[in-house]
Amino acid sequence: MKNNTVSESQPQVAMPRLCRALENLADNLAIFAEEFGFEVDDRLPGRLALIGFANGIVLGVHEGADAARLETILDADAVPRAVEIAGAGASFADEYVDQTDWTGEVGRILGQRWALSADNGSGIGYPAEVRLRTLQGIRFGLAVVREKPETAKAIFERVKVLPFENRFLSGRLIYWSDRSWVPTGKPFIEFVGNWYKAGSVEQEVIAGAVAEVYPIAKALGNPWSLPFWAETGWNGGKLFARNRPGHCKRLLEDAGEGYLEGCRKLYQRYIVGTTRADGAIQVERATLFYLGEHRDGDVARWVCTGREPRHIARTAYDFTYWMGIFSAHPLPNPET
Repeated sequence: MKNNTVSESQPQVAMPRLCRALENLADNLAIFAEEFGFEVDDRLPGRLALIGFANGIVLGVHEGADAARLETILDADAVPRAVEIAGAGASFADEYVDQTDWTGEVGRILGQRWALSADNGSGIGYPAEVRLRTLQGIRFGLAVVREKPETAKAIFERVKVLPFENRFLSGRLIYWSDRSWVPTGKPFIEFVGNWYKAGSVEQEVIAGAVAEVYPIAKALGNPWSLPFWAETGWNGGKLFARNRPGHCKRLLEDAGEGYLEGCRKLYQRYIVGTTRADGAIQVERATLFYLGEHRDGDVARWVCTGREPRHIARTAYDFTYWMGIFSAHPLPNPET
């Protein structure tokens, strides 16, 4: 617990040095959070503690061995201190109220624990606070899974229905666990890659194509502009089909005839269906038509409200990339 009797004139006790693996883990979660719209302000440490906690829950519920391995690393660097983590999972479960604003409830509890933490000393600096609160959030999540699995499962059910972008941020540890807690690439590229079957040609092609246009998008005032992602997807798909026919054939074979038949119907309804009388393709209009009728009814609402902009950009790019392929070969056939 905090020692409030120490005079402010006394020198600060040096913080324990985090191992490089933990520093990198905390920094990577912060980088991903910032890329997904979390502002760097006084609220960021608390929000990262919540993201860390959710990651600890997801990892612990699904991968017990990896969770134990990470707890060992955290324990070696005393994050948090031994006296603060003893019985923390059970204590957290007693305090937790499964209410509508559950993230606010979790954030409140984590904030109270940080306020009492021995690491919460004046002058530790913003970067150190960000790292420690992120890691403490992870540790508390892992402790809840280990000590109160029923509470962990209840929280996990809440995590599962978060909007796509927050759900993505909450699942980074389980995704990085076989890579020594290191991301596969830049945040948005990893987000895109997560939507496709691991190791599939589609994942390779579309995530690779996004990686090429991503630096251009980041230079824009609005990196998630729907017209930008729709147009670049359309042009990217056309160029891919025309310039890399062998690779395109692999993509079509990997997709399968059932998937291609679905794409044919999409092309007919949204591309042909919005073509002007003079034959001009209206890519943005076609994309908006597609998003408006998307099987996930939330997509149309997010387009109108500006929520989930990265998810909308990814969805638009995927749609127009495939439609661009079909515009180069309107009825592609893996046999030809």
